[in-house]
Amino acid sequence: MAASKALNSPPGATIQIVKWKVKVGSKVDPGSVLMTYKIDGQTETMKLKSAQTGTVIQLCRKESEKVPPR
Repeated sequence: MAASKALNSPPGATIQIVKWKVKVGSKVDPGSVLMTYKIDGQTETMKLKSAQTGTVIQLCRKESEKVPPR
């Protein structure tokens, strides 16, 4: 299952995963919150939502992990 569109973050920004709201095997629909995250250097927590219906097959990163830009 593909995740949502791009994260709502400035180009080149590192994000930190705050909390996964799903687990492997979870069924999701469009609009389901997959995780909350913060942009490095900011305090606001944002939500990544699913754009599709499907089943979560893998969580590629751990909570609290910082994810650099591609």
